[in-house]
Amino acid sequence: MAIHPIVPAETNAPTTAAPVPELAAAPAQSAPTPALFSLAGTVTIITGGGRGLGQALAKGIAQAGGSIACIDVLPEPTNAEGEWDEVVRLAGEVGGVATYHVCDITDEALMEETFGKIEGTTGAVVRGVIACAGVQQMVPAVEYPMDGFRRIMEIKSVKLGLAPGVRPSRPSPS
Repeated sequence: MAIHPIVPAETNAPTTAAPVPELAAAPAQSAPTPALFSLAGTVTIITGGGRGLGQALAKGIAQAGGSIACIDVLPEPTNAEGEWDEVVRLAGEVGGVATYHVCDITDEALMEETFGKIEGTTGAVVRGVIACAGVQQMVPAVEYPMDGFRRIMEIKSVKLGLAPGVRPSRPSPS
């Protein structure tokens, strides 16, 4: 491996470093920054996407050009201040879509069914899952019930993809 000396910009010292050939082949050398982070033509599934952090991340995905499929146990996404409308608007501006699906992520059969619906209706490849689902219980730690702790751990485990059979599909080779 060749070592390339670093010459401070404020000096006029000549450099003897050879050019680094792999830099010319790197796509980041010529691609505009937005293109490097584009999610155009993809779908990202967001668990816990009915409100709060899930919706905030959905906005970011939309701004990067991606479509969003938010899933949550809530009957509909929070929209008291136009939060969901904003997600839908941002996705539409870049040619994407934002969909909402009621789903309890601890129900494996329902998860598989929901993922199937998302994959079947979006027309784009599911490229990722963002795990935002969570449980908030306002109980002092010393009084926290074991069943509440188990519920949190179940949701966290499912969020991390530990539920067997619940995986986004890979695009089929063409």
